[in-house]
Amino acid sequence: MYNKLRTIYKRKTRAANNAIKSKSGKIMFEKEDIKQRWVEYVEELIDDNSRPDRPADNPELEGYFILESEVKAALWKHEKQ
Repeated sequence: MYNKLRTIYKRKTRAANNAIKSKSGKIMFEKEDIKQRWVEYVEELIDDNSRPDRPADNPELEGYFILESEVKAALWKHEKQ
C-alpha cells in the first residue's frame, strides 16, 4: 500500500538519519552545512566560560573536568531520545 501511494503522489522524501539541526532549529542535510555546525558546536563547548579551567584540588591538571551531574544529565537526555 505504501508503494502504491508513493507512486500516486510521486513524492520524494529524504532520510533524516544524516541530518542535524542548526542553532535556529532548521534541519540541515548538506554535508558542508553539517560539518560547519559541528565546528560551531565544538567551539562553543571549548569557549564555555561557565566552567573552571582545572580542578581546584589539583592545579597541575590541564583541561576541563567533567562533573558527575553533567554525565548523569547527558545520559538522561540520551535515554529520552
